[in-house]
Amino acid sequence: MKTHETHYGKELYYHAVNRLSQNDRAVLCTAKADWKALSENSSVSVPSKYMLAYISNPDKNKRKAVQFYRGKLEMECFNIVDGSYAENKKMLDLRNTLPEMSLTDFVKYFANSDFVITDEYYSLCLAVSLNKPFIYFGDDDKSADMLTELGLNERVVFDTLNFPVNNRLLQPVDFDFTNKTITEKMSEWLKREEVSKPVDKAVTSVLDLNLCVGCSACVNVCPKGALSLKPDKYGYYCTSIEPEKCINCGLCTKTCPVLEQPANKNFIMPECYSFITSDEDILMKSSSGGVFSLLADEVFKRGGVVVGGAWKDDLTVGHIIIDKKEDMPKLRKSKYLQTYMGDTYKKVKEYLENGRFVLFSGCGCQAAGLKKYLRKEYENLLIVDIFCHYSPSPMFFKKYVQGSFSNLNKYEFRYKHGDNCWDCLTVKANDGDNEIVRHGSAEDEYQRVFHSELMLSEHCANCKFQSRQRYGDISLGDFWNIQKHDTGIPHGKGVSCVFVNNEKGRRFFESIPESMIKLKKKAPVEWVGGNGYIYQGKNKLTQKNRDFYKAIRFMPFEEAANYALKPDRGMKVTVDGSNPLQFDSRFLHFRFDGNVWEEHFRDNAVYLRVKDGQAKPGNYAVLPLGKMLDKNKTYMLHARFKFKSDSKVLYFHIKDSGSKALKVIATHRAEKNLGQNRFEIHQTFQPSSNIFDEFVFGASQVRGNGAFIAIEYIYITEIDD
Repeated sequence: MKTHETHYGKELYYHAVNRLSQNDRAVLCTAKADWKALSENSSVSVPSKYMLAYISNPDKNKRKAVQFYRGKLEMECFNIVDGSYAENKKMLDLRNTLPEMSLTDFVKYFANSDFVITDEYYSLCLAVSLNKPFIYFGDDDKSADMLTELGLNERVVFDTLNFPVNNRLLQPVDFDFTNKTITEKMSEWLKREEVSKPVDKAVTSVLDLNLCVGCSACVNVCPKGALSLKPDKYGYYCTSIEPEKCINCGLCTKTCPVLEQPANKNFIMPECYSFITSDEDILMKSSSGGVFSLLADEVFKRGGVVVGGAWKDDLTVGHIIIDKKEDMPKLRKSKYLQTYMGDTYKKVKEYLENGRFVLFSGCGCQAAGLKKYLRKEYENLLIVDIFCHYSPSPMFFKKYVQGSFSNLNKYEFRYKHGDNCWDCLTVKANDGDNEIVRHGSAEDEYQRVFHSELMLSEHCANCKFQSRQRYGDISLGDFWNIQKHDTGIPHGKGVSCVFVNNEKGRRFFESIPESMIKLKKKAPVEWVGGNGYIYQGKNKLTQKNRDFYKAIRFMPFEEAANYALKPDRGMKVTVDGSNPLQFDSRFLHFRFDGNVWEEHFRDNAVYLRVKDGQAKPGNYAVLPLGKMLDKNKTYMLHARFKFKSDSKVLYFHIKDSGSKALKVIATHRAEKNLGQNRFEIHQTFQPSSNIFDEFVFGASQVRGNGAFIAIEYIYITEIDD
């Protein structure tokens, strides 16, 4: 008999562990046929087609989400509540809420359902075991880890206040990978936990692993192989321990550069240079001025090896060691994701002990990790550290690739082409046989997210290695904005910033042949403000950053970015077939900063004026679109307006509400814009990405005495194929 307090999830669990071992995944490991057999003991009559919602902890947001998805699925919904039945039934307040029932009846409703929504872990396991399409309300680590392992983590609604309104969660689920994984992992999951011996001297016990940089110094120094690098819940390579192998020697703790930074005898104030190679081919194939390739050439002349990050076949990045110039393309160019270090430090030490010259390149944390691991200076070692903004998780990049490409086989950050090609925003990708070039945040989702700093990790935000006094003998980066300080520098194809940090670094830098140098010029360190990540404290975690980390475990890359960036979480509900924009001054007004713009209405037109001194880039007057634009569709902008300005051009933009990304969709040009004539535009356009949800005018184009834009109408329509 039931009491008035039901606990179906616990009953599922106890039913499973009576036949298996006491393990959180016991329900998942019970065969589908066994659950079916249990359900056949029930005499309850169930419908032929229905959605089942089992809500153990109901609230108004879950109620709203259940109603929304029921409407999208267009099927009857039967509801089960848990805990205090009368109280929770009242809280859920949905028709077809079933009475309290036995476990066999409960399982039968699951077994015969066509779709499941639940907020309880064990019933989630039951839905997965029965291969039912599902939505899970929750963000607990236990369910997230399980679903990630089974390839189902994007079936989660972690925020029922802002739940996804697209149809992604309603699509059928391919359970082939899930079922295969359950079969392969079952014996491992069901093993009883063994009591491990204490490892109080191990780095995993001493260091907050959220601050682990994945440099692998501890992994390389461990004499028993007890430590390894494994992905954490966000995909970052992080130290993991097998306690049974640990002998509590404490070497890992002594070697960790985060717990204690290595001694640093480098210059407190480095010597700073701007640098460009005279080799045009190297320059165009490098991120900035090409100095790294010239340093490597000098190493090869000495019979040495060069160590750095390279793309792997699976489009992750790992450190490799090369010994010939022909392999340098593998190490050139920035790779904006965390590098897998593996046993790199051990191999470097072997080369050094055998008398080979080694150039090691990496981020500041990796350079510091190598110094801590080696524990002594080597004259035949040159450490080159990179000015590092931050290094996102390989999992984030993988999610980006899955959402942006169909068959990606090659990827290049910092792609250069043409004469004025030096930027940090252009990428080139080979997607199957198609070569794709994307420019900036308005076209490429990864650039939008990276430069919004959404992917900034806790360990990078707390970096101990960003400073003027570096850990490398030489430090390299981009010399952004050098042309503002030195107008004669030919910066269009890239300029390297070089820090010489000690005498060894100076000697090696001076060894580059004059014939390979186009520009080598001393500069004040203060000029490096354009690459400010040499300083501690520049990276800061924000709420948007935290929102992204919460969302990325459960959403595709683009949705997670929209959730974190956009004011409406990227979850606009619109009427199908409605126009993205239908401006009517009676119902829709521009949004703007009142210190910049003023708005007037006369002669059936809206007049926008820019206040004195405010005609600056970034000061926009904004109209929200009714729905985000689709990059696979074509639209037409219709507008009638007057325009008075000293500017000869007026741009019509679409913009992402969550970032600075925008795209010009139409242009009005005139020698004189006197504000007397009406103009009409009817211009087709195609968005460069799926991020645009605003229409904007820029104040920088509305300048001069009495300048204004007067809009009679603006609307955007979708063009049928």
